Amino acid sequence: MKKFYLSLYFVFVFVANSFGLTVAMKFETSKYIAIMESAIKGEACFFSDENGNVRWQTISPYESVMLLNSKGVFQFEKQKGNWRKLDSKFGGTVKRIVDEIRKIIVGDFGDSYEVKKIADSVELIPKNSSAKNFISKIKITLKQGTQIPTIIEFVEVSGDRTVMKVVEISQDAKLDASIFDDTKIGDFIYPKK
Repeated sequence: MKKFYLSLYFVFVFVANSFGLTVAMKFETSKYIAIMESAIKGEACFFSDENGNVRWQTISPYESVMLLNSKGVFQFEKQKGNWRKLDSKFGGTVKRIVDEIRKIIVGDFGDSYEVKKIADSVELIPKNSSAKNFISKIKITLKQGTQIPTIIEFVEVSGDRTVMKVVEISQDAKLDASIFDDTKIGDFIYPKK
């Protein structure tokens, strides 16, 4: 599951860096698991600023935050009404992913992903063995004629998939820098229009 979230994080940093400015996104999520009859539904938000800070916040079915700032990568989970910092063994991995994303943005795809552009969508197909072990492809559907994502779908090797529908997006959002502060995680409300 943690590898899935690293891939998810990868895509959102990719999307934010594609805009090159402050971005806030809100999603409806659906996780389809082969052994379950119906999808697990949830909500999440993603925030990124022009300094490269990123906040991924899961609102439901549980509450968690992953931060990437100049000091590193931090994970938090809300337990019994309080935020608790988790020990993250993936900080170095996330930093490598972010470096890889920056290469992709400038067109240096290296040996990691094959990128297929199909009409108004982009598919990322992993080439390296570590990513191939858990993700078969990531499909980003774009609003017609733009680079704005509307649906992001992760297809796992097992056949399970996660579909994230963008329900709100704000480019050049007015975000308080404190939402990227790893010393005081708090409940953050998606910015009003």
